[in-house]
Amino acid sequence: MVEVIWSVQARTDLDAIVDHIALDSPSRAEKFHWDAFAASGILEKHPKSGHPVPEVMDNSVREIPFGNYRVIYWLRSERAVVILTIRHGKRKLPKRLVTGRKRTNS
Repeated sequence: MVEVIWSVQARTDLDAIVDHIALDSPSRAEKFHWDAFAASGILEKHPKSGHPVPEVMDNSVREIPFGNYRVIYWLRSERAVVILTIRHGKRKLPKRLVTGRKRTNS
C-alpha cells in the first residue's frame, strides 16, 4: 500500500475551498472536506489511477477529478504520493506552481 501525504499547500488550498463553501452551507463544507480525503484514499491502492496533468508534461504529476475540482498529486516514489494542490477545474494551473511544490516536498 502507498502512503498518501497531503502537503501543507494542499491542506491550505482545501481549507480555503471549505471556508468558501461554508459561507453558504457549513454542513456541505464539512462533507466536502471529508469527501476530499476519501477521494484521495483511492491512491493508496491505485497510485497511478489518475492521468498526467497536461499543463505540466511530467508523468509523475497526475490528477484525479473530484467534482468540479482537480486533486493534483506527485508520484514521489513507489511507496508514496504527495497531494500537491486541489484546484477548481476552470482555474489555470501554472507549471511552475507544481514544479515548485514538488521541490519543497521531496
